[in-house]
Amino acid sequence: MTDSKTQVLAQVETIIRRVQEITDAVNQSRDRVAVVHPDWNIVEDARLTGFTMLAAVLGSTKFALTFSNRYLLSDQWWSANLEDPNSMSEKDRGLAWYNFIQFTKVGLVQFVFAGVESTFRILLRSIDPLACHSGTAEFKSIYESLLKSKLAPTPLQGVELLDLFRLVRNTVHNNGVYFHKSGKDAEVTYKGTNYIFRIGQPVDFYGWDLILLLVEDIRQLLMQVVSDPIIALQSQIKNPATRNSYPEVGESEP
Repeated sequence: MTDSKTQVLAQVETIIRRVQEITDAVNQSRDRVAVVHPDWNIVEDARLTGFTMLAAVLGSTKFALTFSNRYLLSDQWWSANLEDPNSMSEKDRGLAWYNFIQFTKVGLVQFVFAGVESTFRILLRSIDPLACHSGTAEFKSIYESLLKSKLAPTPLQGVELLDLFRLVRNTVHNNGVYFHKSGKDAEVTYKGTNYIFRIGQPVDFYGWDLILLLVEDIRQLLMQVVSDPIIALQSQIKNPATRNSYPEVGESEP
């Protein structure tokens, strides 16, 4: 194995460890909330399922990264899984490995965003059923209403965090290039750093370090939101997407 390949694998291993650290923190947050509120249904209550969904996405991300490092750069794996091992050059295999890593990163952003958006819509509807067109307005309206006008203390930089994550998600959705129906550039200042999104221009700053920073900060924001008295005093906030049990392998389609 070349020195450059060893270095790249080591970088991915660092990402894997960080993903596991955040996963552990998510699970610990959910468990702490569940201890404080034993009457909340851990399977159905959105104040807990938000953490569960986040942990599931991070867990799948770790599996994918581990698979890519253990197998996609292994000649033995390709020989065992290709009818003609010579049909892919070493360069092609390296490209497949890179593409799978990028696929995993995009999946992490998309699924974390979907989970947070779903959770915040449910929480807002639970305390104000009519707000933001019954929770169906664009996501920015949802989290601004929830964080700025519904909670007791407004979480510090919570709106800026979700502004940045939303713009990153939308940019990823456009294959790394920023577009908006307004035709205007966007800028977010978060934790002292300015992030500029220019119309029609590729964005090159959403690497693993930034994405994992945002995911960890979303965990902390979610903890603040569900612990707020306005949210915590609700007897039950059911997540309609959850189920009480999951099928065994083979019982249903993936």
